[in-house]
Amino acid sequence: MTAKDCSIMIALSPCLQDASSDQRPIVPSSRSRFAFSVSVLDLDLKPYESIPHQYKLDGKIVNYYSKTVHTKDATMMSTRFKESEDCTLVLHKV
Repeated sequence: MTAKDCSIMIALSPCLQDASSDQRPIVPSSRSRFAFSVSVLDLDLKPYESIPHQYKLDGKIVNYYSKTVHTKDATMMSTRFKESEDCTLVLHKV
């Protein structure tokens, strides 16, 4: 199954270096530490009975996509996805 039209909520909050009593997971960075939580929301839940149908539909979509991508020119794909491309998350103080 795939997760479609879901929202991913990521919350980061700065925490003190000596705040070890808190049981939340901590992400250390070079200058400070952050407590975090991650949640996934789906506001358009589907009934469980439709899972087999959705599974078959997902398979058809993936098969069509795979056939379409493999028939395209390889140079076009190489310009679309660059393996060395970096992604940076920038946080602004609110």
